[in-house]
Amino acid sequence: MIARMVLLTLLLLMVVSCSRAPEGPVVKTASGEVQGFIQEGVHTFYGIPYAMPPVGDLRWQPPHEAEAWQGILQAVKAPNACYQYMLYMKRGEEDCLYLNIWTPSVLPLKPLPVMVWFHGGGFIGGDGIQGTESTRLAGQGDVVSVSMNYRVGPLGFLSHPALTAEQGASGNYGIQDQRAALQWVKANIAQFGGDPENITIFGESAGGWSVCLHMISPESAGLFDKAIIQSGPCNTLFADLSLAEQQGLEMEKRLGCEGDDALACMRSQSPERLIEVMPNDPGFAFGEGYEAWMPVIDKKVLTRQFAEAFDSGKFNQVPVINGANGNEGNLLIMFSHNYRMEPLDAADYEKRLLWLAQGSQEVADALLVHYPLSDYAEPALALSEAFGDGYLACQSIWASEHLSQHVPVDSYIFNYKHADFILPELIELGAFHSAELQFVFNRPMAWFENRFSGDELLLSEQMMGDWTRFAYTGNPNKPDDPHWPLFNTRQEQLFYDLELSTQQGWKDEDCNFWRSLDFGYVKGRQQG
Repeated sequence: MIARMVLLTLLLLMVVSCSRAPEGPVVKTASGEVQGFIQEGVHTFYGIPYAMPPVGDLRWQPPHEAEAWQGILQAVKAPNACYQYMLYMKRGEEDCLYLNIWTPSVLPLKPLPVMVWFHGGGFIGGDGIQGTESTRLAGQGDVVSVSMNYRVGPLGFLSHPALTAEQGASGNYGIQDQRAALQWVKANIAQFGGDPENITIFGESAGGWSVCLHMISPESAGLFDKAIIQSGPCNTLFADLSLAEQQGLEMEKRLGCEGDDALACMRSQSPERLIEVMPNDPGFAFGEGYEAWMPVIDKKVLTRQFAEAFDSGKFNQVPVINGANGNEGNLLIMFSHNYRMEPLDAADYEKRLLWLAQGSQEVADALLVHYPLSDYAEPALALSEAFGDGYLACQSIWASEHLSQHVPVDSYIFNYKHADFILPELIELGAFHSAELQFVFNRPMAWFENRFSGDELLLSEQMMGDWTRFAYTGNPNKPDDPHWPLFNTRQEQLFYDLELSTQQGWKDEDCNFWRSLDFGYVKGRQQG
């Protein structure tokens, strides 16, 4: 039941990949001409190649520049997601390096700000359109919006000694895809009415994390001018390359590819076969299987940890919006632990706390004291808050502390708890992880019967306005309505709800508790 419910939720978010009749102007790019279609008055272009298909010998290589095409590319069908296995659902293709563009006009009176979206999905899933189609953001905000697909899972983040020997580094192919898309945007977006000197990158979850990755990556310098981080755990420690390579060797062994031609053998395997032998459960679980396919410190794409870069000021310094949601843990715990299929009891809770503490009984005991079951209606809610605090909400606050030492930071908490943010037989979700997306893009989900109430529409318009004003000027405030103070030393945050408010010290007690823990995940996260 729960697997079907989760899949139904995802399917309700998906855009149907049907073709539209081409209409509107033909736009010339460096690779060839494209023609899209018009929806809600916005020129839309789906599936423009920004790199060559990463198949055959190009699997596990940095993206190669897209080949030129002849004639007019009809950019009218949503492109395939990159191949993935998420929540027990296989989808997508290896031929997936395409981007999408929404623009109010290809010939505006003045070049428009550009907003480039990185999708979430834990680096194991997701795509550039599902739930985040940008017609309304572009049209109402008068900006050019861009999204892309990038390689995920083992196809996007495999490290292996043979790959490192071949390329000087390995593992961060999905991040390099994102950079290639940014380079394409920089070179071509003027033809779509965008300003290549005013580019904002933004993303949620793994996409928000990606924003931070480009902020600390020397190779991304000069490709963007502002950054919006939505629920991105941007103080997380990366694995180093040698550890990640051990996972690649394990995959080689499971594929039966050991020997002198291991790399050629691995490249010859079908993507389905790669998924079959993934270490541990490849579903949306936050254990070793999830950690296997993540960005790594390779000394090329990524050269240092977040805290080191942010504290030292050695990062691509741009104005930042950074925030989290009020109940980050609820949705993720539901996905990762099949809540209500086997309801949690006190013993289960203690077992899951040990998992959360990465096997440290001392840390698990401290978590049990700080998040006692007596404070919660049921164990799942306690586990959700512990996970959401330590792995997302406090990570966001710590990142704001680090960043605000060097650049302007506007920090927010999305705290709107719709009464229908609940699935049958599941915990009440509250302001769950990713709940803000439908408001940022004005794309209400099935909970809302695909439409907002009047107050919800106002909240969506507020968030779209703040995001796009920031894209214009680096300041989300209206000149006559300074509703959002900078984070700086007062650590004020804007709370998004049906009524806006500001607050200081949100989660101080919980985040100070997590700061005090001395174990792998949070060690070294203190403000330096």
